[in-house]
Amino acid sequence: MPNHSVTADKNSAGDDPNILVCGISHRELASHKLAPFIIAADDRPPLRKALLEQTGQTAIGEAVLLVTCNRCEIYVAGYDAEKFSPSDFARQFVSLIVEPTSEDDQGYMNSLYLRSNFDAVTHLLRVACGGESMIPGESQILGQVRTAYLDSQTHKHLGSDLTHLFNFVLNSAKNIRSKTNINAHSSSFAAAAIRLITHVFKNPREQNVLFVGTGEMTELNVRQFSARSFNHLTLTGRSPDKVKKLASLVSAPALKMSLEMSEALSRLHEYDVVVTCTASETPIIQHEHVANAIAKRNNRSLCLIDMALPRDIDPSVVNLDDVYLFNLDDLGSVAREMQDAHKASLREVDDEIEKSVNDYRMQLESAAADTYIKMWRASAEDINRDAIAKAHKQLNAGDKPENVVEDLSGQLTNKLLHPVTELIRRIVLDGGGESLKRLEDILKNKNKDSK
Repeated sequence: MPNHSVTADKNSAGDDPNILVCGISHRELASHKLAPFIIAADDRPPLRKALLEQTGQTAIGEAVLLVTCNRCEIYVAGYDAEKFSPSDFARQFVSLIVEPTSEDDQGYMNSLYLRSNFDAVTHLLRVACGGESMIPGESQILGQVRTAYLDSQTHKHLGSDLTHLFNFVLNSAKNIRSKTNINAHSSSFAAAAIRLITHVFKNPREQNVLFVGTGEMTELNVRQFSARSFNHLTLTGRSPDKVKKLASLVSAPALKMSLEMSEALSRLHEYDVVVTCTASETPIIQHEHVANAIAKRNNRSLCLIDMALPRDIDPSVVNLDDVYLFNLDDLGSVAREMQDAHKASLREVDDEIEKSVNDYRMQLESAAADTYIKMWRASAEDINRDAIAKAHKQLNAGDKPENVVEDLSGQLTNKLLHPVTELIRRIVLDGGGESLKRLEDILKNKNKDSK
């Protein structure tokens, strides 16, 4: 099981963050094999809830589920490996999505990656910055990370650890994207689609283009096709209200009309390019739809671009004459050819991510120090309260005030210094010379201030 050699021990304050991510993406599997993991938005809260319940919320205390068109990742915190090993956790995660008896079950298990502690923080930062995307630097991912976080917050699947992590990552990723050239060189699925269309048609911008879908990806596609001077754009989808809403929102000059889905399918022969991206669990453009369209096109090519998982277009249409079918894998291949400029940008992003992870580490260390300082102050207050109570009893018993004060001072000095002297002994035994040097400097400065 690759990438599973991680530790997830329960950490005390000041140790590595107790965070684990388990996921699968386009890097491990071809996009069509990822389909079971592209979980619909309405199904994500129940999946998180089921995972928390299976682990008893004692091995795992909080969870965020990130799902995109080519990625599925679960981030958890409060992890107790003594109650639930990382491999067990991965197996539970897969079993909630894929039937355990499935032939692909072991294949999915072998394709999962696990990251823990600061490796998990680094991974999430790379995802949010677009460094792990099929198209490096793509802009949608940051919003998708934010949506995943807010969804967990809404359903009370968050705690302090993941709240701190995701707030930190969202702010850091935004800053990294603005400081580096990752956005400047950013390509997109739309740009890759347009590149493919130019291989099919001599004058691609004069072709009739039909967009099927009403989500964020379709909105971006319409805007980018319009910005690249495509002149004949039409929008359709399964919900007429959403089609009208998206058409009014985009307001692209080239978007001439919008259709209901049934009408669009009956008029499919009128379109030269069809770009689909819906959340349908089954193909919405069937073999017969394309076959009927081709029969009416008089040997004119039909270019179909399927950006959805699961697929929107029946894959068998590729066997029809004059039909060109492209999917996410094809778009990813084209995008990678367009990404030479990204190599330097990604190195720049990785450098910034390393700095951000160090900042996160310092935040945790500072929080741990605050925790111990509060513990020591509380202990000191208890010691002080007990010593004062004892002094009052001595005074009430008629002891001389000067003796009571001297006794009080001795008690406070001995009891307050005891944990410090024990700590100094431990530092010496552990070879912590640097810490002793810092203590020496503090004491010297303190003595100077007191003179």
